[in-house]
Amino acid sequence: MEIFKPGININFIGKRWIFISVSICLIVIGLAAIFIRGGLNPGIDFTGGTLVEIRFTKDVEVVQIRDALREVGLGKSEIQHVGNKKDVLVKTILSEAGKISERITNALGKKFNKANFEILRVEMVGPAAGEDLRYKAQSALIYSIIGMIIYISYRFQNKVAIPIIVIALLTWVFSTFSWVNLTVLSVLALVASLTVCIRFDLRQAFAGIVALIHDVTITAGFLAITNKEFTLSVLAAILTIIGFSINDTIVIFDRIRENMAKKRDEDYETLVNTSLNQTLSRTILTSGLTLLAVISLFIFGGPIIHDFSFALLVGMIAGTYSTVYIASSILVIWKRLEVSKNAKRKQIHQVKAKLANAKEQAR
Repeated sequence: MEIFKPGININFIGKRWIFISVSICLIVIGLAAIFIRGGLNPGIDFTGGTLVEIRFTKDVEVVQIRDALREVGLGKSEIQHVGNKKDVLVKTILSEAGKISERITNALGKKFNKANFEILRVEMVGPAAGEDLRYKAQSALIYSIIGMIIYISYRFQNKVAIPIIVIALLTWVFSTFSWVNLTVLSVLALVASLTVCIRFDLRQAFAGIVALIHDVTITAGFLAITNKEFTLSVLAAILTIIGFSINDTIVIFDRIRENMAKKRDEDYETLVNTSLNQTLSRTILTSGLTLLAVISLFIFGGPIIHDFSFALLVGMIAGTYSTVYIASSILVIWKRLEVSKNAKRKQIHQVKAKLANAKEQAR
């Protein structure tokens, strides 16, 4: 199915610096928000604590519940409605589930009467379990990104040995130096991966990974700006974004490769732009339909999956335009630098040849 007529020619690559500048601004603002807030807002999955869901017989306000809990030392708990004003979630960093539930029941009983509410569920995550989940969450993110390097390098450049060696070394580093802060290890792993891509001319892998980092960073930035909780469901959204974004990128890279085989003499920037236009209908159909589903989740899904759908919405918007404007633009910039480098080498070689000829003539 084609939305646009064949032969459409929108100059995506010509506008790349506008979108690259917008991305840089969004990333800087997001990182500033993360820094100011001291990191993302971790949910109970990662911090440990107790979650209590309560159902009242009539509507209640969060302020009323907080006033009641303040009397038993739980006034700083996170309190939110679930779907309607009768169902309430109370989250506290304390992890003694039985005692917390009892304290909440007693406090609310004094204010609302125990006949007017019931405890639906009580969940507890211990500090050790929360820390373990945090470690596994960060590991899942970094390994998913590094794993993409192997796939893209093999698919587009038939280079698989170097990426496999790199991921094996990084796995060894992660297991050996597990006592080091995982965030530091993750950053070092990404830097090492990108350095390897540059050193061994894994341009498609480099472009794809930069686009993924771009999508994840912008999503994390929006989570920090809006102070959304970073929970396991949000992590699932980010991993989904990574898969969605790289799939879109690979489709465009495939078309670029096909066109390079057919039009070897065509200017590379023009060829990339042509490839983007040829896949435009597919990009709009797949991304547009996916976004419609995500928007529906965001609007109608209710508060339980609100943070998940928010992260998914932001990430998919970022992923769609990063495929078009970031990943493809990096290929063009890389090619230009390569052409410029080769031209300089040729120029230096010519100068050396002239000097050698001049010396011979002088003799």
